[in-house]
Amino acid sequence: VIGLYNHSKCYGLRVADGYVRRHRRGLLIVDVAIPTDPQAVGVAGSDHINKVAVQGDLAYVVSIPDAEKLYIFDVSNVTAPFQVGWRSFPQPTYGVYVTGATAVLGIGGATCFMDVSDPSKPVIGYRPGSVKHMA
Repeated sequence: VIGLYNHSKCYGLRVADGYVRRHRRGLLIVDVAIPTDPQAVGVAGSDHINKVAVQGDLAYVVSIPDAEKLYIFDVSNVTAPFQVGWRSFPQPTYGVYVTGATAVLGIGGATCFMDVSDPSKPVIGYRPGSVKHMA
């Protein structure tokens, strides 16, 4: 261990651009530029966070305990991240992955694709293997 940042329990990490995005009670951003002295630089949200994905200046987080919400945060200013959008779902959400303008979520027993080209208004797409459009 060359550095330690202790702030309650840690249930997952994502590293991007020299910062660690960690979560448990909200989104906490830690600067790891000096590995022996990590520093918290920003925090957003208050829900318990289950999963997080980072793409560019956006962090996509799934909340718990209800786990039926996806929050999108702008993290371009790591000292002042803020929520830009969110979406709720009819079933628990277990994971999130983002590629381009598409967020892929595990919802209930299905995979859901979302158009996140406008992060303030994520649009639910479809579940593979289903002819039913999710609304």
